[in-house]
Amino acid sequence: MSRVVVPERVRVLQAITRMMVGGAQLTALQTCRLIDRDRFRCELLTGPQTGPEGDLLSVAVNEGTPTTVVEPLVREIRPWKDWSAYRKIRGALLRPPGGGGPYTIVHTHTSKAGILVRRAARACGVPFVVHTVHGWQWTDTRSRAFNRLIRESERRAARWTDRLIAVAETDRVRGLEAGVGRPEQYRVIESAIDLDEFHPARVDRKAVRGELGIPPGSPVAGTVGRFADQKAPGVMLEAARILLERMPEAHFLYVGDGPLRDAVLSPLGEFARHPRLHLLGLRTDVARLLGAMDVFLLSSWYEGMPRVVAEAMSMDLPVVSTPAGGVPEVVVEGETGHLVPFGDPAGLAAAAGILLGDPARARSMGAEAGRRVRKRFDVHLMVERIQELYEDLMAGKGIGGRSRPFRSTVVPG
Repeated sequence: MSRVVVPERVRVLQAITRMMVGGAQLTALQTCRLIDRDRFRCELLTGPQTGPEGDLLSVAVNEGTPTTVVEPLVREIRPWKDWSAYRKIRGALLRPPGGGGPYTIVHTHTSKAGILVRRAARACGVPFVVHTVHGWQWTDTRSRAFNRLIRESERRAARWTDRLIAVAETDRVRGLEAGVGRPEQYRVIESAIDLDEFHPARVDRKAVRGELGIPPGSPVAGTVGRFADQKAPGVMLEAARILLERMPEAHFLYVGDGPLRDAVLSPLGEFARHPRLHLLGLRTDVARLLGAMDVFLLSSWYEGMPRVVAEAMSMDLPVVSTPAGGVPEVVVEGETGHLVPFGDPAGLAAAAGILLGDPARARSMGAEAGRRVRKRFDVHLMVERIQELYEDLMAGKGIGGRSRPFRSTVVPG
């Protein structure tokens, strides 16, 4: 077997379809931020789309992450654009920008980039290909034809992949059940958060509530999420309506924006202007807003391991959620929150109302949630495990030079 020779500083490409605000995007960005830069040169390849959910592409560029934008790379299935994107991706892999030699590792995220970039990487002879599964895209809410297409595409792409990272054990199991990859290809590395940022001691709860016009003693439930099909925003807002009707003293915070905002809000009529419903839009102070809540809600149809649930739990909040993706691995019924069926706004409202009506129980469950999540979801541990996976792959082909004990490199600002 031929020996793969790489320079002392290993060139790594993180590839993702779009850099709007989301868990997969933050994982790619945080890997570039925190990986050992004396050992790895980490770059980014992405499409141009961002959107009302927020823009992380400019964040990556402003932080100095070398970034290649492939204009035809879009989320939607567009055969001609996809073919053009594939050709441009191949060109970027064969002739990496900025000099410094070829890529040793290509690490993809999300479905579209995951398929196109992995195929291009294998065609271009990239030594190591890694893909992170941030939740599988086949769901009961989509057509059989789409589900069949995406499953077969993922099966083929797994053949071009050295390692598959699942952000939840649930995703590893679902992938194997669907025939995607082999057991030895998988590693579970949970999508993690900055535990220093998401800590209740750093938030002045009374001040945040004052800014929002919420009395200090009022019960507050809320959510953080995009107005997109995956997040079921209509279900969430119906749950908010039921909750506010049943608890006249309660308030509800909805943090987020997205392409379905107008379509979801228009049918609500007067309720969209309810004085105790706070539609806060896109915000950069999510930790502060979580700190103003007593209970966190999630209504998603599907997820991987939703980062926002870990963020809420790190803020000592109990969580009421659907059993989407890896949620049941952290939201343990009766211990750190409650699980309710998909598409059940009355169930969401009822479970949230029980916790809001029993503050001592909610605080106890929230404290337990915080203890558990702080053991598992440290972003520095996540990047360390990704880095170790890279090193193990290279060691398997006789490449030495394992990096020293993990030391993160944080970009100021």
